[in-house]
Amino acid sequence: LAQMQHFADVTVAHASGRGNVSDDGNANEVVVASVQAILQALNESTLPALIAQHESDEEHLHARVNASMACKGLFKPPASEAEVLARFMHLSACTSRRDVLCGDTVADKCAEAHRFQGLKLKTHGCELQNSTHHAHLREHFDCVEEYEQSLHDSLDDARHLLQRCENASLTCEEVVEECKMKQHQVQDWLCGYRRSCNIYEACHAQENLNFAAAVSEVQHGESNRKEQARAVGQIRCFGRLILEVESTGDGSDAKARLAACAEAQETTFASIFDVDYPPLPDLMACGEELEVLQLEGGQCEEKTVTTGPASPPLETPSQGILPTPTPTPAPTPAPTPA
Repeated sequence: LAQMQHFADVTVAHASGRGNVSDDGNANEVVVASVQAILQALNESTLPALIAQHESDEEHLHARVNASMACKGLFKPPASEAEVLARFMHLSACTSRRDVLCGDTVADKCAEAHRFQGLKLKTHGCELQNSTHHAHLREHFDCVEEYEQSLHDSLDDARHLLQRCENASLTCEEVVEECKMKQHQVQDWLCGYRRSCNIYEACHAQENLNFAAAVSEVQHGESNRKEQARAVGQIRCFGRLILEVESTGDGSDAKARLAACAEAQETTFASIFDVDYPPLPDLMACGEELEVLQLEGGQCEEKTVTTGPASPPLETPSQGILPTPTPTPAPTPAPTPA
């Protein structure tokens, strides 16, 4: 830029001083050749390189967005949210039935059988344990029935009470086992669903960080490219001025045009390097209806969340893409005629 502006200053000085710059042909040829070489370098090297960097940065941003979208592929729950909710409702119905069948009624029936056997079936060699469990009551009853036939009447009453205890207890145990099976399945599904949500959400959060880092790098490169593009615009302005003056020999408005080039803040090239910053996908709603579900007997086992390999870092944009032209000796101004 500085060299091109120097050429322009010299050319305008010649044109302003002589009124026609075609008199010094050798000097003019040097200037024209140098200007043409610089403009060719801009068109064939500098601008394509800037455009390539611009396109590479936009591709990188879109790759980061695609990586964020790919996080949904990590969401692989063992069952759908609706299926988990349905199974949980079945479990709730089972536990309600269990609470009814295994409540005070069972305890009262077995306690009554225990009291009766303790009072009416006392005998040596048959010990009644301090337990109302139906198996212990049955063990004591069978012992008494085998060795103490004299307690026939009491045995009939005890048998009736024991059967009531056993029937209620066995019914309770069956529904308890049924609920345990449902509990295990719901826990596997619910915890698996939550773990899958955690994996997806961790991936989404990480990709947000990766995207933010990419945006920071790209913005830095975008700013540099726009500055270089503005310089390219000024260089091209000086170059057009020089070539026109040298071609036509008319330098009547050269000084004004020179000042305009020096002050130009051309946006023609800068605007083509405006980066398209794509939006990131929103976080997918994941198991919100399942958050309120509470399982009996413990929480989901925590497992390490793995989101996959780290995303590759963004290459830092080049800071010096404008070429440094080989210095060309400036032509010596011709003496100004008296």
